[in-house]
Amino acid sequence: MIRSFSIIILLYFIVFSKKITFAFENESTHPEISELALFNSLLIEDYLINGFGFHAGLREKLTISTGVEKTINEWVREGSTLEDDPMCRASNHFHNPIAGTWADGRLTDGIWFAELYCGINEEKYSSLIWATGMDEDGPITDPPNNELGPDNGRNWNVARGLFYLALTDQDPGLREGYLAESFKTLGHIMHLLEDSAVPAHVRNDMKGHLYFLGITKENILSPKEWFGNPFEYYVASYFAEIEASIGSNTLPFTGEKSPANFWDTDSYNGNSPPTFSTDLGLSE
Repeated sequence: MIRSFSIIILLYFIVFSKKITFAFENESTHPEISELALFNSLLIEDYLINGFGFHAGLREKLTISTGVEKTINEWVREGSTLEDDPMCRASNHFHNPIAGTWADGRLTDGIWFAELYCGINEEKYSSLIWATGMDEDGPITDPPNNELGPDNGRNWNVARGLFYLALTDQDPGLREGYLAESFKTLGHIMHLLEDSAVPAHVRNDMKGHLYFLGITKENILSPKEWFGNPFEYYVASYFAEIEASIGSNTLPFTGEKSPANFWDTDSYNGNSPPTFSTDLGLSE
């Protein structure tokens, strides 16, 4: 009887849930963090305004080929939100920095119902590889591929290629669309780096990451809210207070600024507790 009830609950959860929350809550927390990072970076003032002649910075609107028009920060927010859609992309949002090779850092500790829903034999990638399109030897041709498509295509190499086309294409309309897509892709990448701030995402720990939060009268018709991670739940619940407590303090990464190094500099091998340093990757 208990087993039958569990199966019914599981089926209800899968069928009626829009997505399973495997990362920072992506409807507010991820886009908020991404926008804050954009505001605090050199991208707008130094590069877009002074370097490329943008007049309104974040207020500059860009239109893609389908006619959708958004500001730069709106494109970044959208990409940061869509990295969890479809939800099975979240299987590629884990990177264990002490696993050996980057490929070895992928998720192997999957939860059975997520594995069943997404495909037991579905290939998984380290979030570092998923975000950059590269392994230790350089760009890879298998998913995550280096062209936009359903397998991924929202990685650093794609973002660079789109930005290059935005600077060089002869058609002004296409240039604008390429630029919008480059910022949208940047949002996807930022989402993946942000996930490295969640302990379970860097410990090959899907089971420890996805807790059953319980069923209440408030969420009984919204089954995606039954599961989550206590750390992420806290951040989502107290985001304004956390942001205020941080204030204007910054802690810049002091290592070599290659995309992969923001995840993993190969400095920490797990043999002893890491010494806090600003030149470690976020997953380390």
